[in-house]
Amino acid sequence: MRFSGSAADMTDQEAQDLLQKLIAESTRVQAVLAIEPGLSASVVGTLRKASNGAIWVVAHDDVETPHIAFDPASATQRTYGDRRAFAANAPRVPHICSALVFVFGSSSQVGLFEITDGS
Repeated sequence: MRFSGSAADMTDQEAQDLLQKLIAESTRVQAVLAIEPGLSASVVGTLRKASNGAIWVVAHDDVETPHIAFDPASATQRTYGDRRAFAANAPRVPHICSALVFVFGSSSQVGLFEITDGS
């Protein structure tokens, strides 16, 4: 699974600023980790920043819940797209209003998809 569509490249600082906004607003996201074709994992939750700068997407505040963690500073590319980059949502699919994607040197990607209530 590779993320594609119309998106704009971002600087590291722009991505950090957007991550901070998502953290401060406790925005619900669906995080998708795409490692190689045919291998991915996802979790819905909110963002937390660790003391070492890593970003954790956690389903609940309990450390034993499912999570995805990554270091945005290690990304080689960062892209952002808003609702204009997405086709209409299918039934029973979360409404997505933005996406922030981090690409790493190994071609692994972490996509953070901002979930809305659909209104």
